[in-house]
Amino acid sequence: MNPDLSRRRMLASAAALGTAALAGCSTDAIGRDGSADETAPEPRPPDGTLAEAGWERFKTAPVEEETTADAPLGREVTVTASGTNYYYEDARLRRRVRERTFGAVDEPLRVFFAGKLALDPNLLGAPFDVGSERVLDVVQRQAESSYERELSEMGLEGFSLVEESTLDVATGEEARLRRYESTYPYDDYEVPVTENSTHTVEGGELRYGSLLALWERDDRVLVAGGSYPGENYATTEQVDVMAGVTATVDIDLELAPDEYRADLRDLVARVE
Repeated sequence: MNPDLSRRRMLASAAALGTAALAGCSTDAIGRDGSADETAPEPRPPDGTLAEAGWERFKTAPVEEETTADAPLGREVTVTASGTNYYYEDARLRRRVRERTFGAVDEPLRVFFAGKLALDPNLLGAPFDVGSERVLDVVQRQAESSYERELSEMGLEGFSLVEESTLDVATGEEARLRRYESTYPYDDYEVPVTENSTHTVEGGELRYGSLLALWERDDRVLVAGGSYPGENYATTEQVDVMAGVTATVDIDLELAPDEYRADLRDLVARVE
């Protein structure tokens, strides 16, 4: 199997969270650079803008989805959720990983997204027990189902919910927050040893972590989250170059899962 293609699949799966996490969120997550939609929600990083923090937008995806919500007297109401998804990647991390893998990995690896979901009809705050919590339940189920399906199609396996909690966001609301884990089995890839030879590094599995948060604000549902490597990748191997001569292949991506998760939580909390 083409190792470069395999890498693209692996790293694209990180970005899948945004699409899968909530079809129908309008978001303009990290740092506005002038090209962002003025109506999109924007996180405000603690230091400067998202661009100054090394984040770059790599994808914008308008979405429209239908879901159903229970109404009084046993009826169901079809609710259309529409908006635009905006996705950002850690461009500095991408450049570093590309250099250390000799170009084998050159795709988004650490991803952030945010969104503002408009509902039609808008049942948020509606009477007769068709209120915000019930609507959020419907939206959350749809988000999780889409999320798991999309990540599975991208090659991630063992998708599991590991933690449910809440998160106080900067605008004063309390968001529902869920953390997930999954693994990605990646294929062998080649690294150069000499000008005329390469060494094959065996494939394996890389753990991934993801966050998904949603909350109500101003008759809209805000959604934010992202995905990140759940462990570091490092390998050291001895390679026979010729009789009596060996070379050392040493690759350490210096990934920092705990830092990534904390940063992601902070960005999610700052979405407005």
